[in-house]
Amino acid sequence: MNGFEFVFFSAWSIVIMIFRVVPIWLLFFIAFMWLKQFLKYKKEEKTLILDKEKW
Repeated sequence: MNGFEFVFFSAWSIVIMIFRVVPIWLLFFIAFMWLKQFLKYKKEEKTLILDKEKW
């Protein structure tokens, strides 16, 4: 391989590696954000129920 082919195939292998690793991290990120919003919702729900009972 000459210089250009080496650089091209090295860059291509890095792109393939990124596409293999990123979905795993994306899944963890989405799960974390969902859990954060869910806990925030449950806390807000308790507040609304207590306010409704005061009426």
